[in-house]
Amino acid sequence: MRFWIRTNRVSGVAEDELVRVQLTGIYQKNSFDNADNYNIRLSWEFSPLSYVYLIYNRGVAGVANNLTVHPQTEDHLIAKISYLQQF
Repeated sequence: MRFWIRTNRVSGVAEDELVRVQLTGIYQKNSFDNADNYNIRLSWEFSPLSYVYLIYNRGVAGVANNLTVHPQTEDHLIAKISYLQQF
């Protein structure tokens, strides 16, 4: 899914620029141990080749303990900024 937002910047001369926001996701199902895993990434290009990323990971796996399986859940939230300075 991609979103395009039109903004106006006034710095002596009015100009239009496009700001790119992208939402992507992956879902994975393991039928052997009934585990559900997914990854969701939101990225925003705030300047040419400069990005802010927000990533959410969730994993569910079965852990065997004395012949019983207990689901174990892991949640991760990651933020990243990538900035390119052009000379």
